[in-house]
Amino acid sequence: MAITRRAFLGAGLGASAIAVLGACNNSSTESNRSDGEIAGEIRFSIWFGSSDIDMWKQVVAGFTAAHPKASVKFEPLEYNQYYTKLNTQFAGGNAPDVLGMQFQSRVWGPSGLLAPLTDAVSADIGKLPASLVRYGQATVDGTTKQYALPWRFVGHSLYGNLTAMKEAGIARPDSWRLDDLVAAAKELTTNDAFGLYVPGVSGETAIASTFGASPVSADGKTATYNTEAMIAHKTFLRDLIYKHKVSPGPDVMSKQKDPFASGQARMVFAGSWSNPTFRKGATAFDWDILPNPEGAQRAKNYAGPDHIAVYAKSKNLATATAFVRYAVFEREAQTLIAATGAPVLNDYLKDPQRIESEAKLKPAHYKYFIDEATENGTGWTFVPAFAELEKLEGDANYAIMSNPGSDIPGILNDLNAKVQSALDKAK
Repeated sequence: MAITRRAFLGAGLGASAIAVLGACNNSSTESNRSDGEIAGEIRFSIWFGSSDIDMWKQVVAGFTAAHPKASVKFEPLEYNQYYTKLNTQFAGGNAPDVLGMQFQSRVWGPSGLLAPLTDAVSADIGKLPASLVRYGQATVDGTTKQYALPWRFVGHSLYGNLTAMKEAGIARPDSWRLDDLVAAAKELTTNDAFGLYVPGVSGETAIASTFGASPVSADGKTATYNTEAMIAHKTFLRDLIYKHKVSPGPDVMSKQKDPFASGQARMVFAGSWSNPTFRKGATAFDWDILPNPEGAQRAKNYAGPDHIAVYAKSKNLATATAFVRYAVFEREAQTLIAATGAPVLNDYLKDPQRIESEAKLKPAHYKYFIDEATENGTGWTFVPAFAELEKLEGDANYAIMSNPGSDIPGILNDLNAKVQSALDKAK
């Protein structure tokens, strides 16, 4: 993820959303979850990325073919518009029957904006990775309820230009440490290419975790950007630019070209959604996923699910719930969804044939990503105010990485205060 000044993650949960939440109450009950005929029209809105719209149209077609009396009005939006409009719709009581979301369950569920899905999915919830399921849960009156389901997940991996590595005499490692990564980056840095592209925000997870750094506490209530571990982590990233001179600073590279596919950076922490881009654009060299480097602590792999939920005030709860179940639990739908990210059905996610087919297309070590993401995966700013946190950290990163003498402790102290305020507002 490039470090720039732009607010690349949109509005998220702003003050207007908090006001909406305060006006709601947890009136939804489980009894109306799946009663009734699967018929009539529902509205479905979600943000979209590359290939998402066509994929969802096919999922909708599959659902309506299975339920001829039902219809789905699909309302996709660009990410930077999505939450702003959704918050307005919540305020007006006319949100879509089915909606995409990320990590707002702990606020939107108990406040009554989302219909509980616990009973409707109880028989099938074990088919999904537990590490992904928990982000859609919230505790109400001492009882944990499922308010959203993961429909796909994405994650970051370290990608390497194997052709450049071979030319530099570097074999693809089975395991290595941060010092090895820096040494390899130095060997790969030339007059026209950097050895390693500095990761940003969620892309930092693999490196940050080796220092024991994280943005918030395990319960998501306390900002932890001002810790010694985070200072050490951010210093390491800045050193890649100014001390080791293996990474570009902010605004050095053109944003019009992907730094890895174009050959401007020989190693990069990139999202799994980049695979189609690399398959199409990185044809001048061989490439693959490299192992996460280890540090004082074992590296963790960023793995983030996208969620789908039902609006509590939907007038067609049965059909809305059926659509969510179809997208998440039906193999046909998950096969379509897998084209835009990793599926969430365990038997399909870890299907050797699926993994082999992905590996043939590249990256060859695709299974490494699946194993790390499902067995050693973790989030970054996975809290209700995640979008605001990521923008705040992106701005802080820009300040840190723009100046070799930047006051990292001071910048992180300021960031910590702002993040804590955002966390407190989203409670």
